[in-house]
Amino acid sequence: MEDFLKKYNVLCVDDEKNVLRALQRSFRKEDFNVYAATKGKDGLDILKNFSVQLILADFRMPEMNGVQFLKQAKQLQPDAIRILLSGYASIDMVTKAVNEGGIYKLITKPWNESELKLEVNLALSHWKLVQRNRKLNRRVEEQVLELKSMNRQLEDIVDERTREILIKNQALELSHQILDNLPIAVVGVALEHYVVYLNQEAEKTFDSLNISPIGKKVESIFPDEINKLILKTIQGEKSKFLKNFEFKGKIFHISSRVIKDEFAVRGVTVMFNEV
Repeated sequence: MEDFLKKYNVLCVDDEKNVLRALQRSFRKEDFNVYAATKGKDGLDILKNFSVQLILADFRMPEMNGVQFLKQAKQLQPDAIRILLSGYASIDMVTKAVNEGGIYKLITKPWNESELKLEVNLALSHWKLVQRNRKLNRRVEEQVLELKSMNRQLEDIVDERTREILIKNQALELSHQILDNLPIAVVGVALEHYVVYLNQEAEKTFDSLNISPIGKKVESIFPDEINKLILKTIQGEKSKFLKNFEFKGKIFHISSRVIKDEFAVRGVTVMFNEV
């Protein structure tokens, strides 16, 4: 069973047992477990069963040399840091080790124990940094995907709101057109008693009466009977009527209705139907 008491797992592969023992002694007080194998095949078996962060492999080994071993090790555990140990180092060997085995470093034999431990700990710190960066990158990618999803949802909401506003604007425009084409004079009165709207028929009617109602209070335009009609409508009576009412020499049937939405009363429409 894998030992989880320590932070890292290190695999040492060398056909010389005394070298393996020396490595194990060097790493005895370090913060990692040490697995040992005298053959490349045995080292590969370990990699198939245990997660390893660092691999130290000798170059000169029978059956499978260090470069061949590290090449296969890279396929099994590509994230593991790979270090090659060798008593000699030609340019060709180093090039092959880098290209095929993907080595992190070449350490020559005999090594200085302090320098070896330093190199190993630096390599493990590098592994940790790579994993941390990879984790951060995944988090960033997840956040980017989440942000894209939120943006799509926001765009859908904006599209929906835009459609709603467009429909409301079209409905408002249509209602204005309907009001303008009514054969009855329609006057819009705000809650503050100001005249705020006239349809086309109302404009014609008040032009013929020499009255300009827009922006003026109804008290300054209409007689008391009409003002009372408007006031009662604002105060809550749904609709009121004046029949055959004489105003400025003309006879009108006058009615008023409250304008309100789901929240509150917004004003009053007053209709003048000339008899």
